[in-house]
Amino acid sequence: MHMMARSGRALAALCVLACMAPVYARTQQCGDPTKGPVLGGVDLVAAVRQAGLNTSDPFGSSDNAVLLGNYTFWFQSPGNALEFTHNATAYVPRYGGYCGIAMTGHDDCCAPLKYCLGPTCTKQHLSYGSFGGRLVFFFGSMVAAGWEKNGRAAQNLADADANWASVVQQRSIPPVDAVRHPDIPACFNTDYLWCLVFPVPPPPFPQCGNNTMGGIRAQV
Repeated sequence: MHMMARSGRALAALCVLACMAPVYARTQQCGDPTKGPVLGGVDLVAAVRQAGLNTSDPFGSSDNAVLLGNYTFWFQSPGNALEFTHNATAYVPRYGGYCGIAMTGHDDCCAPLKYCLGPTCTKQHLSYGSFGGRLVFFFGSMVAAGWEKNGRAAQNLADADANWASVVQQRSIPPVDAVRHPDIPACFNTDYLWCLVFPVPPPPFPQCGNNTMGGIRAQV
């Protein structure tokens, strides 16, 4: 009886979360570079090395900062910062560090949009992974697990890549550096950082990273 009650409350909370998505949707071009480092300071070089391991996101510091366009990236060591400088294309996250599932077109929380810029969790283990040779971040570890569920990882990657290309084209997002990095769009997640937790608490939702609850999803 108690288990049924708890399950009912969890389902109800999830329904509230999904149904409120259109209400809380907010328009956003890309992350504001003045809000802080990309993904709250996650060291992307260290993250590539740790992808797939049951570890929390590795954070760098302002002591080892690298500027790419107007965006700042933090690293744990001068060596990692130098590695990123020499090969940024290999380390920048897909979809600017926004949630991979939200970009696939298969996330109901994006409704009424087909796909959207979703928040990223940097405070849970297994909340990111390496797919197609590059990092993909998610709204939490349970969302990350859904990426590969039923063997859909390859299809999710293809769908999200196509939708991200549309975002870049529709928004006319320029490259971070037209000469050195013409293949890297100047669009990164700096301020849409919070986590999906279970059971989902009632509003107001908790904060994760450096951003309070500003919306269920960021509108594309």
